[in-house]
Amino acid sequence: YIIMIEILATFSRWTQLAANLIIFGSFVFLAIISSHKPVFTTEWVIRLEKTFPWLTVIIITGLLGILAATTGAATGIPTDVWNFNAWLEIVQQTRIGHIWAARESLAILLLVYLLVIRHSPRVRWHYSIGAIVAALPLIAGSLVSHSGAEEISFESIAPYALHILLAGMWFGALPVFLLIIHSQRQKSDPAIHRANASYLEQFSMIALPVMLLLVLTGIVAGDRMIAGQYHTLVATAYGWLLNAKLAVLAGILWIAYRARYRWLPVFSQKDKHSEN
Repeated sequence: YIIMIEILATFSRWTQLAANLIIFGSFVFLAIISSHKPVFTTEWVIRLEKTFPWLTVIIITGLLGILAATTGAATGIPTDVWNFNAWLEIVQQTRIGHIWAARESLAILLLVYLLVIRHSPRVRWHYSIGAIVAALPLIAGSLVSHSGAEEISFESIAPYALHILLAGMWFGALPVFLLIIHSQRQKSDPAIHRANASYLEQFSMIALPVMLLLVLTGIVAGDRMIAGQYHTLVATAYGWLLNAKLAVLAGILWIAYRARYRWLPVFSQKDKHSEN
């Protein structure tokens, strides 16, 4: 029973987080490159935008899974995992329940926003506002680490919220990178190659500062959670989770290296050959 709840909680937590990061990072990427109006009608942007409502449904469903697992763990009654009345008590009577309600409401707000702009002619502010709306559930999620604290202040939350948003800018932009690379391989039009190279170059200008800030805020947040007891890195579940995050960060750095020193030069070379 305990293992089942842990599996449900872990799966729900990471799927909704990944979906939220992808939407946020994609909106940031699109807001950066959307000064070029032709980007609105490119094939990969259209395909990307079609996934947004489905990703938001994953966020909403994942948060429900988190509530179910939290309720079952809190009451110790297996059937409460699927008991709506037990869910309602957690939401109404606990701080973590209040935070969950805020996260779920903000996720629904994101879905509503996506549906409202779905058939509207694209303009840059659609992506800018979308990034802000997508950031709200992530910021609310950073409060979970402090749900048992006596008070929640800006100073205590800011490093965690900033860290998760910076991670979203990078991790969330990876699907966009992959779509652009796929488009580059499928299309032989020199104009498309130049446009794709331009998009990646624009994003690469903020990539390094974002990565440095991500590392810095990660160090600050990790130090606060460990509180100087560094042996917990190999002695506790949180320590191993932090180690896993470091491994993911190493993977992101590798992708950043490939994007900056392999993919962009290849795109530029293709442009030169096409022009010749």
